[in-house]
Amino acid sequence: MITLSAAIGRYPHTAALLDGAVSDPAITLDCAPFPVISRAFAPMVRELRFDVSEMAIATWLQAWAHGKPLVLL
Repeated sequence: MITLSAAIGRYPHTAALLDGAVSDPAITLDCAPFPVISRAFAPMVRELRFDVSEMAIATWLQAWAHGKPLVLL
């Protein structure tokens, strides 16, 4: 089993994933609690703190321009 650290905001379309109602037996998400998801962007870009992170496109573009090794999905 793989455990991925994640920063994902809580919305109606992500609630089932965050609550465990939707899951995969091969992957576990260790979700960081960010009441305001934009607060996760800086630690992700500066420290690569998470394996998976929601991110604003403008933040990703700035990180990409500075050579950060982030992959946009």
